Amino acid sequence: MFSRAALFQILTTGLVLLLILSPAVEVQGEPNAGDTNERTTGRETPVSLPGDKETTRESLLENGRRLYYRAVEHKPALDSALVVFETLRRRDPEHEGRYLAYIGSLTALRGKHAFWPAKKLKLSNRGLALLDSAVALAPRDIEALFIHGSTNHHLPFFFGRADRARASFESILELLPSHMHEYDRDLVVHAVRFMREEMKWDDSQTARLRNIEEGVEEWTAHED
Repeated sequence: MFSRAALFQILTTGLVLLLILSPAVEVQGEPNAGDTNERTTGRETPVSLPGDKETTRESLLENGRRLYYRAVEHKPALDSALVVFETLRRRDPEHEGRYLAYIGSLTALRGKHAFWPAKKLKLSNRGLALLDSAVALAPRDIEALFIHGSTNHHLPFFFGRADRARASFESILELLPSHMHEYDRDLVVHAVRFMREEMKWDDSQTARLRNIEEGVEEWTAHED
């Protein structure tokens, strides 16, 4: 018979191994990989300094999104992305929940890149707590909900976050028809694609999603 301490150690080791072997958090709309120099040197291409006064909120947010998607597979982009979203959080407290969602997801992503298993688990849990705080702060912010939902959706099963992911996507489904034009169009396109390809819906939800897709297609055609 194993002692209680030994059983706990076996369980913890198994969970951490699952975390290590699990794929990276997937996000939609990842931009193209950087240039050859960036890939071979392992350094992130320099970005506009977040402290520049002339840098607008929108351009900073766009830069942060790009770095966020890069950080999934390219570790040097992670720190740069965190700097951008922390800066946005200070400059634009009205949208703090949105930026906190990115910070939480990036913090969880640090768990993927961390060397020690215990640190992997600690960072993942810290990031998830920040993600939950983000949607508590901004329960109707579609971008925050999307980052929260997609991050939780791709976590290993033992985190027990599937219901939270679904709740975020159900909120998005309710909010998009009236609020999609308040957000970046590409982000909306990616969120809708994610919901169609990754989630299962009942008949009424499927019909609602299809109506949203038609609205997005019309929006895209009009702007292009």
